[in-house]
Amino acid sequence: MLAGAIAALLVLLFASTAAAQRASAGRDAYLAADFPGAAQAFEGVLATAGTTRQDALEAHRHLATLRFVLGDAAAAEGHARAAIALAPDALPVEGSPIEISTLFDAARAELGGRDALRLEQSEHEDGTRTVDATLAPWPSALSATLSLACSATTREGTWRTRARPPRVDLELPALRDDVQCRAELAPAAGGDAWIASELLVPGIASAEHEPEPDEREGNDDALIAGLVGGGAALAVAAVIVAIVLATDAGSQDARFGGTVSVPGW
Repeated sequence: MLAGAIAALLVLLFASTAAAQRASAGRDAYLAADFPGAAQAFEGVLATAGTTRQDALEAHRHLATLRFVLGDAAAAEGHARAAIALAPDALPVEGSPIEISTLFDAARAELGGRDALRLEQSEHEDGTRTVDATLAPWPSALSATLSLACSATTREGTWRTRARPPRVDLELPALRDDVQCRAELAPAAGGDAWIASELLVPGIASAEHEPEPDEREGNDDALIAGLVGGGAALAVAAVIVAIVLATDAGSQDARFGGTVSVPGW
């Protein structure tokens, strides 16, 4: 297993190096105004396994401009959206037309200041949960997979799923313990996650009904009344025992002056 892990690590290392080399070639072509060559190089970056988030971001930033210059406005918009999804503060590359800045600003405004990858949960009447991971708005130019994994804090189970964006969901059974969920956006060709988001789903035991303050006061009043009533009953029992003992100790004609009074009776 160790040899396999080392081999996989080497593959990712070489792939990452290849992506960095293609990105460098793309930058050189862009600066030389070889726009078709630059576009081809940056498309190669996105198709390489193990591409890092930074390399993917640079590729989408350049491709937004390159596709616009080459006459494909729709593709340019898709790459601008992809860049904003990877980094909400991303800007067009230097030398881009003003139209590209408009595309970036529009994509950023659509996010509304939130992260592109959202993780939410909803509860059903039977106690089961649905966990949703959503990449919204989903940029069509983003070549990625969206995975979702949830694990119980005990050994009750682990659930995993993977799909193409924009959405993936998991149905969880009713569990007493908390469940930790993690969503990851990773390159479709394979490699480390570009974006991750985590969510703690509370178990049934954590969501049990807590008494309201009025309910607690009512319970306290009932407890106090019970204690008072119980104390009075004990006092009456003590008087009765005293009478019996006095009768046994003296004659059967024993008399008591006055009336025995017990508080609360």
